Amino acid sequence: MLSANIESAFRNVHERFHYVSDQKKWGRSEYWAGPKESIAAADTDGIITGDCEDFALLCREELNKLGVPNRLALCAIPSGEFHIVCETNGWILDCRYKSVMTANELPYRWISISGYEAGEPWREIV
Repeated sequence: MLSANIESAFRNVHERFHYVSDQKKWGRSEYWAGPKESIAAADTDGIITGDCEDFALLCREELNKLGVPNRLALCAIPSGEFHIVCETNGWILDCRYKSVMTANELPYRWISISGYEAGEPWREIV
């Protein structure tokens, strides 16, 4: 069952997030902005822009504040492009969807997953 904390963390990020490519926002093909950097660069109306890993990192920050263990997951979407999401206990917080989903509900090919703590190694998903 989806916990209120996970749903709350997702809503707090999703409601103020607008997808923008790294190229458009940072002038680079790939750039991982930390949550504080993303928030500091928010529009005057409080809208935070970024791409999938920025969204996932913001979700991690929200979940960490609530004491909910979480990690990042790398997947390939149906087009074959790589995508990053935030995962907690099988639940996926994903900028491409309007609600929290289970990993099994998504049409993704799962590739690797981070550890729960910063600096822990990523491992391949078999």
